[in-house]
Amino acid sequence: MEQAEKPPGYYEVQWSGMNDAGNQMSAGVYFARLQAGNYSQTIKMVSLK
Repeated sequence: MEQAEKPPGYYEVQWSGMNDAGNQMSAGVYFARLQAGNYSQTIKMVSLK
């Protein structure tokens, strides 16, 4: 997944289900975390096959 500093604004991210090496990830529960300054939010994602 991309990790980069971005200017303020609205962003949308779509996960292809691939890992950093380009391999398809297994079905399961995954977590994503957004950090912006002192703000941090974690969301749960479910990947189904």
